[in-house]
Amino acid sequence: QLLAELQNGANMEDLAKAKSVDPYRLRGGLVVDIVKFDLQRDIGAIVFSLDPGELHGPIRTDLGWSIVRVESFAKPDETRFPGLQRDLDALIRQRKALAAREQLANKLTEKHPVVIDQEAVAALAPERGPDGRILPKRPTDPEAVVARIGNDQVLTADELFAALRDRWKRVRNPAAAEASAPIVLSRLIRQKLMLAETLSRGYDELPEVERRARALETELLIQDYLENILAAKIEVTEEEKLAYYEERREEFHRPPRVRLGQITSATLEESEEIAKQLGGGADLAWLAKSRSIDRLAESGGDRGWYVPQAGVDDFNAELMEAPVGTVLEPFGEPENWVVWKVLHRQEQGIYPYSEISGNLHDRVFQEKFAVALDEFIRLLRSRAEIEVNEEALRSLRIEGSRAEPEGEGGHGGHAH
Repeated sequence: QLLAELQNGANMEDLAKAKSVDPYRLRGGLVVDIVKFDLQRDIGAIVFSLDPGELHGPIRTDLGWSIVRVESFAKPDETRFPGLQRDLDALIRQRKALAAREQLANKLTEKHPVVIDQEAVAALAPERGPDGRILPKRPTDPEAVVARIGNDQVLTADELFAALRDRWKRVRNPAAAEASAPIVLSRLIRQKLMLAETLSRGYDELPEVERRARALETELLIQDYLENILAAKIEVTEEEKLAYYEERREEFHRPPRVRLGQITSATLEESEEIAKQLGGGADLAWLAKSRSIDRLAESGGDRGWYVPQAGVDDFNAELMEAPVGTVLEPFGEPENWVVWKVLHRQEQGIYPYSEISGNLHDRVFQEKFAVALDEFIRLLRSRAEIEVNEEALRSLRIEGSRAEPEGEGGHGGHAH
């Protein structure tokens, strides 16, 4: 219907502001400075086959069902090529590898037929959680079979649920989530196909694979023994936890609350420009209302209060210490680059004992376990006869690998 209206002369900017559900509606649907490599391959092929002014759609994108119109093309800036060459090389290699994997998966499907339970897949339909995030419905039976691959491999509802939940962290509406679900399912099935083929060829029986499997099995056995024998004897009392807390109160500061301003742009270059302007004192509300493409633009970019979490990522770590006025480096992905500015900051004191009692139990337990393990190893050493081949030990040497060509990836060394 919208395509027909546009073909009949309707104004695209007005229609986008009135009907679109993606962030670009605030700009009347305008997406600026997008390059082909930043688009999904099939969508990029469509867009770059159009002439300026030409309409196409509806097409399914990560944002839902979309109608696109090319406004103009810019000639490539050849002076940027040397700086982008390494990134382009990596992207081309990645796409070739993906294409090769897809071809292999298609061949393997003939040998290991795939049967998908579409009802089980549909049962994991996207829904919006209480906090606004898009999540798959939790399966009633986590072990239900979503797909069978060959005679031996199955994909469970719980496996698909976990993969969808991870993918949909970056998705903004249910339509976009539904569009990405087949991609996630296909990737998981491809992995199962590779496993089925690997096992059918007897790779699990190769000496090197068996050796590594035994090493992992040994590690698991040791871990199980320590948990069930050594750790089971360790007790942590309330008095020990309280004493630990009193001795280290300063370690248990609550993370601060920070009020953030947010501006979202379609390209990294634009976000970097906005970050520079914010750092130079430009008004956040004015910039957000005039340039941001997310839902916070109308409120002047006010993201509200946020409590950073230690150990999550670099941004959270920076926010833990960031003073008021800090502008963080742009982050995100193509078409969704975000700049944050710290507007206010509130320290929240020290956690009371009652709120972190469980964490204190774990800390005291780990300290007592380390002591018990050290004593246990000393006991084993006293009972065992240990011989060290000093000559073989001296023959070991550690040397770096030969320098690899730039862009081929990998650093590090090899032990011989």
